[in-house]
Amino acid sequence: MILTNNMIKENLNGYSNKNTKICREIKKGNLIKIINGLYETNPSINGYLLARSIYGPSYLSFKFALSYYGVIPKVTDILQEVLFIFVFSLFFTVFYFI
Repeated sequence: MILTNNMIKENLNGYSNKNTKICREIKKGNLIKIINGLYETNPSINGYLLARSIYGPSYLSFKFALSYYGVIPKVTDILQEVLFIFVFSLFFTVFYFI
């Protein structure tokens, strides 16, 4: 199950230092740190299930999907994630009339 830092801290009400408890659970192997603030409890989870949680909006590549469903032979085990990056540029032009 994918858990955020806040979800874990809500369940640790009896602990005074919740961050230390999270670090101990990581060292024991009960939690697996994916990125800062995002943890997984199941060590055998497939990477494609974590793709949307790591960075969104994103989707797995078409090549991975075809390979997963057996349409093309399995070329690689690497997950490719496609990201949308929007760049907004604002240009302000100021005209001075004398």
